[in-house]
Amino acid sequence: MPANYYELGNNQFNAAFTDITSGLSRWRLWIALAFEDIRLRFKRTYIGILWTTVSFALFVAVKVLIFSPFTQADSAYFTNYVAIGFFAWMFISSLITDGCNVFINSERWMKGGRLPLTLFVNVSMTRSVVLAFFNFIVVVGLMAIYHVTPTVTALWSLVAFLLFIINGFSLHFILGILCSRFRDMSHLIQAIMRVMFFLTPIFWLPEQMGDLWKYLSYNPFAHFLISFRDPLLSGTVPWDSFAVVLSFTVSLVLIAFALLAFARRRIIFWL
Repeated sequence: MPANYYELGNNQFNAAFTDITSGLSRWRLWIALAFEDIRLRFKRTYIGILWTTVSFALFVAVKVLIFSPFTQADSAYFTNYVAIGFFAWMFISSLITDGCNVFINSERWMKGGRLPLTLFVNVSMTRSVVLAFFNFIVVVGLMAIYHVTPTVTALWSLVAFLLFIINGFSLHFILGILCSRFRDMSHLIQAIMRVMFFLTPIFWLPEQMGDLWKYLSYNPFAHFLISFRDPLLSGTVPWDSFAVVLSFTVSLVLIAFALLAFARRRIIFWL
């Protein structure tokens, strides 16, 4: 094996950049594949994709019913707090779990022809964004019911959501490649996500935790949720949380690009 086998050269970085641009340029294909996947998932059901909306609404209703007695917050505020927080968590969680299997699930496509890895990432990302849109219907409905009127500051929630997408795009490459090489990683990540679900302020408020919050605030998922929820619900911009999210975004983009350059030609042998 040559000594430079594991070294990253300009050709590999150029090839990785070409993979990304080629994958993005085939937008008709990855959008069609994403919607076909959604159609097959809800095939022969009466309400189709609206099942994801119904499921999300029922889950929020049950969690509000169970956890509301443990908080002094106003019921309208707490209901929307849970709905927005759970929406953000569901989207982030789907990006991570789908990212673990993005290349494993695309094995037949990858072995059947030379297609850019970015294409499969875009299919998975599009599917998650579409399903998130139908979950957000519940959030909009609850805000309307409780007369919560977003201010101009709520536009920062859109910025946070766009950062979620960029992070998800990077995580698809990082986790997709690592889980293809080390199959135990996907199970480890699922176990970690189950624990982080309870350590993230979805159903509890930071002020309820007292001194414990200064330790729980090291949880990066908390800052992702806060950056999305606070502008929409409270009309405030949590700059500290945005700084954490932005630093994660930059770091993950660089790691994803380097990993794509390294593994682009090797991943097919790991599947």
